[in-house]
Amino acid sequence: SVSPKSTKVPTPTRTPVAAKTEEPTPAPTADGVQVATASAADHFMAGQAYEQASSWDDAISEYEQAVKLSAKTSSYRLALGTAQFRGGKLQDAATTLSDIIEREPNNASAHRMLGLLFEATGQGANACGEFQEYLRIKPLAPDAGDIRTRLVRNGC
Repeated sequence: SVSPKSTKVPTPTRTPVAAKTEEPTPAPTADGVQVATASAADHFMAGQAYEQASSWDDAISEYEQAVKLSAKTSSYRLALGTAQFRGGKLQDAATTLSDIIEREPNNASAHRMLGLLFEATGQGANACGEFQEYLRIKPLAPDAGDIRTRLVRNGC
């Protein structure tokens, strides 16, 4: 069995801020002064910083805010699912990763992470399906050899 904390996971890359929904929007205070609020990209970067410090609950909270502000940005959802997995919130991670796959069936990274989650929880058959899908989508992935080894180890 592979421990979630020892599983090598991809480091999400920063997505360029393009949508207007991600720009800081002024929020009035009680005295009417306008203050900028954090954008989805700001929360995403804060989540990455917390993740590097292995502060999973804080990373999850920041990624949740990023997803809330920019629901269509799959890299934010993937970062959330990865942090949930690494932070031991396995059911939440499974839900988040499954949601990504439902929205984007060809999201290779989500299939890979869900496969790692299934493998870590002893669900070899489910892990096999996700790993096979990952390799179908991304046959020349840099970690294809490792994934093939995992397929053999899980009896696929």
